[in-house]
Parts: sequence; structure tokens; C-alpha cells
Amino acid sequence: MKTTIDTYKDLVQEERRLKQRLRMQKAALRDHYHALTDKLAPVERIAGMVKNATTPSVKNPLLNTGINLGIDMLLRGFYTSKVGWIPKLVLPFVLKNLSSNLVSKKGKGILHTFKSLFGKNGKFKKQQH
Repeated sequence: MKTTIDTYKDLVQEERRLKQRLRMQKAALRDHYHALTDKLAPVERIAGMVKNATTPSVKNPLLNTGINLGIDMLLRGFYTSKVGWIPKLVLPFVLKNLSSNLVSKKGKGILHTFKSLFGKNGKFKKQQH
């Protein structure tokens, strides 16, 4: 929409119109952003779980060492020759990373974290942020 500006009054009106249009576009952009973040919330939560399973916490290396040794000693008793090599590699890796991240959370124990993840009857419960 091209308008011709001949007078100062036309300039002021055009400035008002453009400022109003800018406010409307900012509001629409904000609404679209919030709608997009709401739609992507489940993906973000899944990504957080995957991150917890694949990367250990670096907050307390001494605690991580203890967790790693404990899991290694615990799993040694459960592994037999019948278990394939993939579970032998993946299970300790995932358990070490998950437990490291669960223990490092402030004010939450492992049991409390599991209770918050699962609702009644073992069904997955949506976390509130």
C-alpha cells in the first residue's frame, strides 16, 4: 500500500498508521511464538530425557565416580554369557548417565523423581513447569 505524503499532517498520519501496524505485527508474532512453544513442549521434554540418558552430569565428579562404580558392581552380577553385546554396552551407559543426572538434581531424590515422572498405576504424568 503506497501512499503519497504531501503535507506534514499526512506524514504524521502515516507514522501513526505504521506504528499501529508494527504493534499489531508484534502482537501476532508473540502469539505465534507462544503457540509454537506450546506445540514443541513435548518434543523439548523428550529431548531433555534423551539428554539425561546420553550425557552425565558434570556437577559432582566424585559422586559420578561412585555412581559409576556402584552400577558396574551391580550389573556384574546380572550379566551372563547369554546377554548380547549391545545390552552390555548400552545398559551401563544409560544407567550411569540417568542416575548421575537424577542424583545431581537439587532437593530431589531418585525415588521422588520417579514418583513425579509416573502417576498412578505407572501411567506417565505430564510435568508442570
